Amino acid sequence: MKIDTKPRDPWATTGDNTWYDLLRSARRKLGVPREALAQACDVSADTIRSYELGRRGPKRETLEAILGSLNLKRHEANAILHSAGFAVDRLSLGIQRERLIEHGERVPWPQVILTEELQVLSANSVVRQLSVVNQNRREQIGDEQAFLAMAETRVYESLANWEEVLAFHISHWKKAVGPELPTGLSWMPSLTQKLSRLDKPKLGRFFDLWESTPPMPAGVRSECLHVWRHPQFGLLRFLLLNGSVEDCPDVLVHDWCPADADTWRALEIVRAR
Repeated sequence: MKIDTKPRDPWATTGDNTWYDLLRSARRKLGVPREALAQACDVSADTIRSYELGRRGPKRETLEAILGSLNLKRHEANAILHSAGFAVDRLSLGIQRERLIEHGERVPWPQVILTEELQVLSANSVVRQLSVVNQNRREQIGDEQAFLAMAETRVYESLANWEEVLAFHISHWKKAVGPELPTGLSWMPSLTQKLSRLDKPKLGRFFDLWESTPPMPAGVRSECLHVWRHPQFGLLRFLLLNGSVEDCPDVLVHDWCPADADTWRALEIVRAR
């Protein structure tokens, strides 16, 4: 499979997929009548029709009200915002994000906070103490994409069940975003390059896993075993529990819960340092 390695705008649309095409398609897909959407946004049905035909352009606050009423996923709303000429909403957590980070520092196991699109927002100190993330890149942790992290040499060599965890991320992506390979996103060329440098057969294996891995079932809290090679403690076993936040449904919390007594003891030693 040939992949275009030219960097692309992650929110770019192609062909006839203008913001109004995307908006009209989203409303129809959800089965929301124009009149109902108009009433929810305090505008007329004719105004919604004009927007969907591209005859008029909404103000940002009006477009955000429409997208909010349709309850679109973040990546879907961002594509429409970007195509309409507005800055995308990277993450509107505000105080809630700070609460999540603060809570993460209180749990005794590794915890990572991500978006639905698997952009890593934060990792608690236990993650850093176990060297799951690079200590020297602590300030950049919010810029990393989970698939790119999986292609880091350090993660590849330390994660004993690397393919199982990669399939877990693919399964989530297919559930949250869609089954198509995200060839147009800005991080995809970097991923293919990293996998090629890491181990050329792994690049082919990534595509094989993408084809064969089904999406996660809806409405089920998923889990995955992580077996991490630690230079001092040997193999540490964690059960990764994947859960969403009640008032931020497009934010994920990955809790690496110790799966055996040896892992608990190792964590106690690490946290005591």
